[in-house]
Amino acid sequence: MTISSKESKLFLDAELEKEGFFVDSKNWEKAWRAFKKFSDFQVDCAMDGFLWQTGTSSTSGINEFYYDITRQFSHIDDEDGLVYMEQLHLRFYFEPNDILAHLEYHVWSFDFDNKDIFFNHVEGLECFKVPPAQFAPTRYEIIFFEI
Repeated sequence: MTISSKESKLFLDAELEKEGFFVDSKNWEKAWRAFKKFSDFQVDCAMDGFLWQTGTSSTSGINEFYYDITRQFSHIDDEDGLVYMEQLHLRFYFEPNDILAHLEYHVWSFDFDNKDIFFNHVEGLECFKVPPAQFAPTRYEIIFFEI
């Protein structure tokens, strides 16, 4: 089944629902499993990839540590050949502290032969294991936008 990138958030929401995430919305493991299942959907785009990133940001005016998995969709406009991209982010926020401050990292799936190798790499990272094992997220958000 191929879906449009505009529908991708609906399909991610459906996978999150199947995992029981919305009942237990601070459970990163459920969200991660749902995102990996969502990654199996074919999306109608020229190319898609995944970004894993952690760090500290103050986008909401509050300094927070974030934990983010993104799926990026690249499109080519048939009329003039222009490329545009869209991103779907699943992001968790944590209270910043000295441990999390040292876990800034990002990696693209384009650096790996396939998405399964990428996901395995991410799961082996210290910055993947520490936050959910030691700290509860304060909130999460699912964001879709064009860049």
